Amino acid sequence: MNKAEKARNLRYRRPALAMMRRDSIVDEIMEISEDCESLEYAVDDDEKLLDAFDGDSDEAFEFKMRFSDLAYRCERLQEALYENEVNEHFDDFFVGLLGRGYEIVGYDQFQEDYFHLTMYESQFANEICKKRLMSMTKEQLIAVAGQCIGSMMSFWDIRHSYDCLKSTLDILRDERAEVMKNVKGISEAYDEVQENPYNREAGNLYRSLLERLPDVAWVQ
Repeated sequence: MNKAEKARNLRYRRPALAMMRRDSIVDEIMEISEDCESLEYAVDDDEKLLDAFDGDSDEAFEFKMRFSDLAYRCERLQEALYENEVNEHFDDFFVGLLGRGYEIVGYDQFQEDYFHLTMYESQFANEICKKRLMSMTKEQLIAVAGQCIGSMMSFWDIRHSYDCLKSTLDILRDERAEVMKNVKGISEAYDEVQENPYNREAGNLYRSLLERLPDVAWVQ
C-alpha cells in the first residue's frame, strides 16, 4: 500500500473536524499531488494502456494531463493554505463554527496521532476559538470565512477528482487485463479445436470468448 492509499484509508477513521485541520489537509493534498505525478508518468510509459482508449492517442493524452492538472490544483491550494490569514484562522474558524456539532479532537505532536477531548475540553476549545473570531471586525471575519470555506470546498473537489481519476485508471487497467486473459483463452481453445474438430465443448468456449472481445482487440 502506497502513501496515498494510506492517507485515504486514514481519513475514513478520523472524526470530521480532524480532517478539517489545516495541517491534515496540507498533508493529504501533498500525498495526492505526489501520487498524481507518479501516475502521470506511469500512464505515459504504459503503451498498452493506449489500447483501452481504442488507440486514440489524443484521448489518452488528455487523460494523462488530467493528473497533471490535478497536481497543479493541489499546489495552488497548498499555497493558499500557507497564506497568513488562512494559516492563522483556519482551525479556529471550523472549531468555532462547527465545534458543538462535531467531535473536536486534539493532536499529540510527539505521538503524531489524534486523541479525544473531554466534553469540558471540547467546550473550552469551542469558546476560545469563538472569542478569537469575535475579536475581528465584520469585514475581516467575512474575508476569513470566504477563504476558509473556499479552501475546504477546493479540498473536497480535489479529493473527489482524485478518487474518480484513480478509479477510472483502475477500471481501464482491469479491462486491459481482461482482454489479455480472453486472448490467451481464445488461443488455447483454438489449439484444442484444431487438435479435435469434434470437441464441442472447446468449440463453444472458442466462440464464446470471441464474442466477448471488444472491437479494438480485432484492430490489434
